[in-house]
Formats: sequence, structure tokens, C-alpha cells
Amino acid sequence: MQVFREMRNSVSIATTFSVAAVTALFIVGLGCGEEPPPPAPDPVQPIKILEISGGASVETLEFPGEIRAAQQAELSFESAGKLIELPVLDGQDVALGEVLARLDPRDFENVRDAENAKLASAKADLSRVKALFDADVSSQQQLDTAQSRYDVARANASRALKNLEDNAVITAPFAGTIAKVLVENFQNVHAKQTIVLLQDTSTLEVAFAIPESALAGRRTDRDRQARDALLQPTVSLSTIAGRIFPASVKEFSPTADPTSRTYQAVVSFENPGDVTILPGMTASVRLKVPDDSSGEKGAIQIPVTAALADEQGQAYVWKVDPSSMQVRRSKVVLGALSRASVTVTSGLAGGDWIAVSGVHQLREGMRVRRYES
Repeated sequence: MQVFREMRNSVSIATTFSVAAVTALFIVGLGCGEEPPPPAPDPVQPIKILEISGGASVETLEFPGEIRAAQQAELSFESAGKLIELPVLDGQDVALGEVLARLDPRDFENVRDAENAKLASAKADLSRVKALFDADVSSQQQLDTAQSRYDVARANASRALKNLEDNAVITAPFAGTIAKVLVENFQNVHAKQTIVLLQDTSTLEVAFAIPESALAGRRTDRDRQARDALLQPTVSLSTIAGRIFPASVKEFSPTADPTSRTYQAVVSFENPGDVTILPGMTASVRLKVPDDSSGEKGAIQIPVTAALADEQGQAYVWKVDPSSMQVRRSKVVLGALSRASVTVTSGLAGGDWIAVSGVHQLREGMRVRRYES
């Protein structure tokens, strides 16, 4: 009986040891496997940002547009005719005065010869009538009529010569690039029919539309240099990441389109040359637009949507740290309220960045990025 108890104790101890060993091996096995994935990083919230500058709110607005050449010409002949020379191709660079197309000159030469013959006849007739007038044989009216016919014939002959020398050939009015050849050589063309499209792409433009809501309460009656300094226009292309091109405001329409209720504007910038930028590409124009609607000197205007209230009714905004792009709640004191903006009398200063969109989704310390429209 004693032996049986000792055997049972030995089995129990062995079983306990086996379970412990298996458990240890299981734990070691877990440790040797793949580590659990790290926690997902906090999401970066895209928001629109309003920059406060010099005691006034400055919002960076972005507008889509289309690249176009600063100088463009649709070249055509003044008269109809048959092409006999078309020495250019699409994409070809041409110099000022270079021949781009030429018509068969024979028709022009025939017209010139016919007009010269009429001029010679009118000149001879004038000489004859003048001799008779000097001999008191013809009247002053006859002399005047002969003189008028001669003047008309001389003008027609001069026009025919000009057509032969100038209108039978198209030369480049400026140095540029052939954007498109629209006809084939040896083709009969009509007067005013576009033969080639010539573009100067050394300077490029972006045409875009500004909604009337973006201009409410903002001044636009500044001269060009002052407007450039204020708006600081820049151009970027999604196909050229990381590049921003300084621009200047070339045109701004003071009248809204009656259908779209937008104002047409154009900015220009130098073609950098080290990257390919062609007319027709899409681009984005950024403007730093200040709010001049406040009547108080130094008062700051912000969109109504940027101001919130906490549980105690205290107004606050979400400030953005430009270095870390994290937001924090900041108390402000509000003043007069208009339709779309509110005056901030305390709590904001020049250089502050605040969130003006997605404010209800923000949390203390959340990382954000500037929204790209």
C-alpha cells in the first residue's frame, strides 16, 4: 500500500512538471513569433486654415485653373489662295520673322499686273487731259475726273503690290512655338482661315474664376503691384509635386459673370524651363486674401464657423501650431457679428493659424494638414 502511494505521488509530480513545461514552451513559442503590430497612428485631419496677419485675418484660398500661353496668335491669310509652302510642324520653335506659310504668288502677280496696266492707262489719260486743259480745250471738270481715276488706279496698284509682298506669306510676329498646324500643304485655303497657331510659352498664364462669396468684405481696388504684395499669388501643378511658382495678377474682372456669379481673373508666371509646363494643363492658384470688412482699426474678422462655445458658454477657436500641425483649444472674446463673419476682440494676434473647417471633428492635440481643394 505504501508503494502504491509513492507511485501515485510520482505520477502526480511528473504530470505537474509536464504541464508546467508545456506551458513554458507555449509561452516561449509566442515570444518567438511575430510581434503584434504597433498601434495605428492618429489620423491626420484635413482642414482649411486661416492665417492671422498684421491684425487682420488672412485666408489662403485656392482656385482651379488652366495653363495658357501669355501670347498666342491664330495666323491666317487676308486673301484666298493655294498653299505652296508650309515649312513648320507642331511643336517647332520659330524665330521672329520666320516664314511659316506661303501662297502661290501667280494669282497675286496677275492682279498686280492688271492694276499696273490700269494705272498706266489712267496716267496717260491724265497727261492727255492736262495738256488739253493747258491749251484751254478741256474743262476743269474733265481734268478733275481724270485726276480722280488716276488716284484710284494708283491706290489699287499699291494694294495689289502689298498683297503680293505681304499677304501671300505668313511670317512669325514673335518668337515662339507652333502649337498646331491646321491645314495641309498644297491645299486651297480661304481668306481669314487659320493656318497655324503660334504661342509664346516663355511666360505662362492661369485663368481662373473667383466666387463672389470669396470676395465679400474684401477690397480689390488696389493697383497691380499693391495687389501682388497683398495677395501673394502662387501657382502649383499636381503633376509637379513640391514646386510652387510665384505669380502676379495680370487681369481681374470687376464684373461678375451673370450666370456663374464668379469673377474672372488671370495670373502670370515665368516658365521655369527645367520642367515641362504646357498650355492646357490644369493648375491651382493660391491667394492670401485679407478680410477688410471690419470697421475697427486692428479688429480681426474670422468666419462664424470657426468660433465655438464650450460647456460654460465660453467662446474658443482651434489654433494650429505651424511647426507640429497640432491643434489646441484657445479662448477668444467675440465682438460684432455679421452675416458670415464675427469680430474677435481678444485672444488672437498676427501670425496665429486657426482652423476654419471641420472644427467639430477636432480634439486637443490632434494633428491636421492643410486641406487641398
